[in-house]
Amino acid sequence: MKKIAFVFGILLIHLVGVAQEHIFNIVVLSGSVKLDNGTVLNNGDKLLSNQTIIMEDSSSYLALMHKTGQTVEVQKAGTYKVIELAAKINQGGDKTFMDTYSNFVVKQMVEDASQGSHNSTGAIHRDITLPNHIEVFLPKEITVMKNVPLHFSWVGPVKDDSYTVEIKDLFNQTIHKEVVTGNEIVLKLSGDDKLLTETGRPYTLIISSNTKKSIKSRDIQVLVKKHQEEANIITEYTNLKNELGTSSAVNSLILASFYKAKGLSGYAIENFENATNQAPTIEHFQRVYINYLKKEKINTSYLVLRDEQ
Repeated sequence: MKKIAFVFGILLIHLVGVAQEHIFNIVVLSGSVKLDNGTVLNNGDKLLSNQTIIMEDSSSYLALMHKTGQTVEVQKAGTYKVIELAAKINQGGDKTFMDTYSNFVVKQMVEDASQGSHNSTGAIHRDITLPNHIEVFLPKEITVMKNVPLHFSWVGPVKDDSYTVEIKDLFNQTIHKEVVTGNEIVLKLSGDDKLLTETGRPYTLIISSNTKKSIKSRDIQVLVKKHQEEANIITEYTNLKNELGTSSAVNSLILASFYKAKGLSGYAIENFENATNQAPTIEHFQRVYINYLKKEKINTSYLVLRDEQ
C-alpha cells in the first residue's frame, strides 16, 4: 500500500508540473492585461500552461514568445487560455535559426520596458523642416546585396519633392541612377552589371533634389556583398523567415536582429521600421527603432512621436 501511495505521489507531482509548464515569455505589453486571478502582467513575465489571460480593452496589445522562439500576438480584448495560444505554435522541426536571433528581441524589449512606461498611442512621423539639405535614415557606411532590394527613406525641405538617387564609383562616374517622387525608395540593383561584387571597392550614394540642385544629402559609402557571402545570407534568411511563419511586428524585430548580426545595418533599419508600421500605436517598437538609429549615429531629431489624432 505504501508503495502504491508513493507511486501515486510521484505521478501527482509530475501531473502538477505538466499543468504548470512554462510556455511563453511576455515580450511586449501595452494597456491593461492581467491573469484571471487579478495579477497584473508586465513585460518579461513568464506564462504557464494552466493560466488564463484577460485583455481588458481593445487598445491593449500583447506579444508573446514561445519557448521554441516563435511568437504570438494578441490584439483584441477578451479572455485567452495560455494553452490555447500555444496551440497556434508550430512546434515541429528544428528552430536553430530562430533561437539564435529571438533572444535579442526578448532582451531588447524588456530593457526598453524597464526604462519607463510606454502606454502612449503615439506614432512615428517625419517632420519636413529641413531648410537646405536632405537627411537620409542610413548610417554613413552601408553594405548592400545585389539580389535583395533595400528600402530606405529621408526627409527634405519640400514635401512630395522629386529626387535623384545616384550611386557613383571612385571616379565620380554615375553607375546607378533613379528618379523618385516622395521621400523613399526601394533600391533594386540586381540588373546593374556596373556594380561589381567581387572587388571590395566602395561606391558613393547621394540623393539630390530635382527642384533645387544645391539641396543634397551627405555622401554615404556603399559596399557590395560578395556573391557567395550574399548567397549564404539569403539561404539563412529564408530558413529563419520560414521558421518564424506569420509576419508580425515582433517577427520583424527578429529579422532586424538577423541583419544587425550580419553587419547589414540598412536592412536592419528597414525591418525595425517595418515593426513600427505593423504596430503603429505601440511605443515599445518605436523606441527600439529610434534607439538603433542613434547607435548608428543617424540624426533622429526629425523622427517625432505624436499622439494619433
